[in-house]
Amino acid sequence: MLPSPLPRAERAGWTITVSEVRFTHFWHCWGCRKPVHVATDGGVISSGFNSKGRFFETRRPGQRATYTGPCPNGCGTQLTLGAGWANDDPHPVPASEGYTVLYREWENLRRDLDVHTPEMTRSDLTRLRPTARRR
Repeated sequence: MLPSPLPRAERAGWTITVSEVRFTHFWHCWGCRKPVHVATDGGVISSGFNSKGRFFETRRPGQRATYTGPCPNGCGTQLTLGAGWANDDPHPVPASEGYTVLYREWENLRRDLDVHTPEMTRSDLTRLRPTARRR
């Protein structure tokens, strides 16, 4: 697998959006029963604090992963993965570069907001709510 492109991060208020994230989709070969991974680019991860000060994270892969060809594990089985089949991976995983950028921006957001807990405390909300309304 080739190195993934470097994701881009943008921040709006209490939300971080990381785009151009590579996602890895996972299946099993039905011939040799070994894992088969397919990567797609162009995904998005959004993270931050919601209006109640709670942490959230959403993941959206850029496209449906597909693969047609011989099993990459060498067993010779012809595979057709994705493309609307019932075996689509329901939980694709972002590549490590996407998480690295997300975690760095998450720490910057918490530092800039002066929030020292994973979720905002009542005093954090009181202090920051007027700021969120102005933005």
